[in-house]
Amino acid sequence: MSNTELIRHHVGLVGRPTQPGDREIYHEDVVMTLMYSPEGHTHTLNGPDTILKFMARIEEFFEIVSRPEPRIVETTTGAIAEYQGDMICRENNNAYHQDYVAIAEIVDGKIKAVREYYDPIRVLKAFGEM
Repeated sequence: MSNTELIRHHVGLVGRPTQPGDREIYHEDVVMTLMYSPEGHTHTLNGPDTILKFMARIEEFFEIVSRPEPRIVETTTGAIAEYQGDMICRENNNAYHQDYVAIAEIVDGKIKAVREYYDPIRVLKAFGEM
């Protein structure tokens, strides 16, 4: 897979069950960091299985309304994806719109690290925490 295909596959995991081949896009020691996660929310995920479980569980908390195609730029060390999501918080029916940026470090054709950036205030508002 190209760097673009790898990060597109990663972003596409949000809210869907793990399928055959999903694990193969990651290095065994992959780390995903949610850079601006609020206190008490997930910040660091280690290993492909932990990342896949986290990504799949998003559907437990949010109904995904829309998720347009990401805008992707390849870099010398991987790829950057800019994408959006519109969801409804299942806990309280609050609308949740988020703009994301994911930066993937890709080594030997697999994702070695992902740093994801988003607005934590929007998360807290969606959950009714502020």
